[in-house]
Amino acid sequence: MQSIPPEAGLHRYLYDRASSEFLNADYQHQEASENVFRVFKRVLYYMCSDPASYHPVVTAMLVGFEGQSFAEVESWVERGARVLIDNGERERAQELLTYYSHSRLYKALDIGKTIASALDSYIKLTGQWKDPRGDLINDGGSGNATVTCLVGLNPDKPKWDQ
Repeated sequence: MQSIPPEAGLHRYLYDRASSEFLNADYQHQEASENVFRVFKRVLYYMCSDPASYHPVVTAMLVGFEGQSFAEVESWVERGARVLIDNGERERAQELLTYYSHSRLYKALDIGKTIASALDSYIKLTGQWKDPRGDLINDGGSGNATVTCLVGLNPDKPKWDQ
């Protein structure tokens, strides 16, 4: 790849203590861009509100998208890049791979926004919305915080192997 789209680039969101320092002006456009991590974090939070209901659906959509990507890479992306390389067009092969990677990122971003919006609407329209109780948005040192709603499960193992 020759470049990374700003939506997948470095954002303050990814750095510890970033909120306590002022943003370097050189990063203003980068920080203002939509961020793929934030979009999918919305999906994660909604999914975690009822993992038994939402995890299978979200997983099926993402696995389907991943399967499409693998099929395209195997059917024409790698073959096209190989033909270009074999004909002395290495830079064109890099351009092809960069273009494909960027297009899939933007498609993934659209899918993430669609999933988050669908879950948001479903939860609100079916009366499942819950306002927060208490005044601590973070764990507050209680030790109950987790980075996954699948407590006790390994997200990298299939359901039947837990």
